Amino acid sequence: MFNQNPQRTIRHFIRDFGRVHLSELFVQLKEGVDEQSILDQYSLTEQQLNNIKSILLQSPQKRKLG
Repeated sequence: MFNQNPQRTIRHFIRDFGRVHLSELFVQLKEGVDEQSILDQYSLTEQQLNNIKSILLQSPQKRKLG
């Protein structure tokens, strides 16, 4: 889906990943969709998904997406 480079920051990742996909992913996380299917669907590594989850599941006041 996008060029995966472990050196990229989460801010770059979010920009490349796109807010539409983040919204879809957030809904899937809230609905309890199997994480492996999310990894496959978005071509993510487990670490990337964990980083996204840690940001998305924070309160909106604490979120700093860039």
